[in-house]
Amino acid sequence: MGLIKRISNIFQSEQKLSLIKGALGSFSLKISSTGMNFLSAILMARLLGPGDYGIYSYAMAIIFFMSVPTSLGLPSLLVRYIASYFAKEEWGYIRGLMVTSNKIVLVLSVTIVSTAWFVTEVFKDNFKPMQLYTLQAALFLLPLSSVSGLRSAVLQGLNRTIIGQFPETLLKSAVILGLLYAALLFLPRNLITPVFVMHIQIVATAVAFVFGSIFLWKFIPKNVKKTSANYEYKKWLRSALPFMLFGGMIVINQKTDLLMLGWLSGTYAVGIYEVATRGAEIFIFILVSINVAAGPTMTNLYVKGETQRLKNLVASCTGVIFIISFFLFLVIYFWGELLIGVLFGAKYSEAYNPLVILCTGQLFNALLGTVVGQLLIMTGHERETTIGIGFGALMNLVLCFYLIPELKAVGAAFASAASLTSGNLLLVFYAIKKLGINTTIFALLFHRRKLHKI
Repeated sequence: MGLIKRISNIFQSEQKLSLIKGALGSFSLKISSTGMNFLSAILMARLLGPGDYGIYSYAMAIIFFMSVPTSLGLPSLLVRYIASYFAKEEWGYIRGLMVTSNKIVLVLSVTIVSTAWFVTEVFKDNFKPMQLYTLQAALFLLPLSSVSGLRSAVLQGLNRTIIGQFPETLLKSAVILGLLYAALLFLPRNLITPVFVMHIQIVATAVAFVFGSIFLWKFIPKNVKKTSANYEYKKWLRSALPFMLFGGMIVINQKTDLLMLGWLSGTYAVGIYEVATRGAEIFIFILVSINVAAGPTMTNLYVKGETQRLKNLVASCTGVIFIISFFLFLVIYFWGELLIGVLFGAKYSEAYNPLVILCTGQLFNALLGTVVGQLLIMTGHERETTIGIGFGALMNLVLCFYLIPELKAVGAAFASAASLTSGNLLLVFYAIKKLGINTTIFALLFHRRKLHKI
């Protein structure tokens, strides 16, 4: 009852109601898009089979890795700085940061894609034809998705959280699902290959890019359009590097297991493991939806020096995330095997054990306070965040190397869960040391002081 009472206090002010609306809106988008992505994954897995589904998933993981040097951590930097500039009505700096980030990402994405295409052509004899063509098609995603990420970050920094996420979440997911279903109805199965599915991904990303551009032009403040651009290159550069390292460590944590599994065990194992990770993603969207809504508010409270209200916000987020995660874990543990068979088919039954292991890791993550990474990075502690995530990434790499050859998908899942928990433990330590904020569920359960109004 005490926990429920503390969480219910979040409704006591207009600012809290605004936060709740943003969180619920973001949460609704994530539920809808995650549901559509899950249905898309079911269709892909059934249409392609574990081997071809593994080829598609492996190519997407490589593109995910390549996005780190392409974006240079600019999306996170945009959310943080634009939220700050918007609060201070520094319109010129908003314009300058937007112009600079777009130029950088466009140049880098074109350069990296061109280089990667050249490399695949030179070493094409080392690839199977389907793997080569799927990877080359995937390269076209890089510039589209990178620039789309910038647009989404700008809108989120302007407190347009829902509209900022809509193109890259709900709209893109709906297009993918619709095109896959159309292919299922009207095309012969032998034409539905990993390359074909990758082309669907490209079309959906392009649609999201167009609509994201329209939304940005419509909702950006008129003062930003009218004013001249101002620049803080040194300041942005100092912050961008830790953001990039932070993003890189997250990518390593998320995709090292899949990439090393494909390298050491083949694309069939990747297809099985991808089904398990799809099931575990339901935990991740809870974290992302709440963090996206809470991020700008964290920066605002920290800048104003309102530490107690920041603590209350973190405690509320941790409580909500843990309660939802706990009930989801029970569902996966007791009925996960049945659900995999019904949804993906009997040939994916091996995905159950990796799925349970991954979900156990996410439950421990929720217990420690999944908001801790967002809290540190939105309050200027990028270095500490990078160290924590980097420690987890290193552990992930080492554990994958030793566990995957023997345990295959189960070893990859254990490596991912262990690295996630260990990295988060270090982040909790830094949050307590640097901010005096304990993000774990234990702080919420045993802290007796009532929440102050936000």
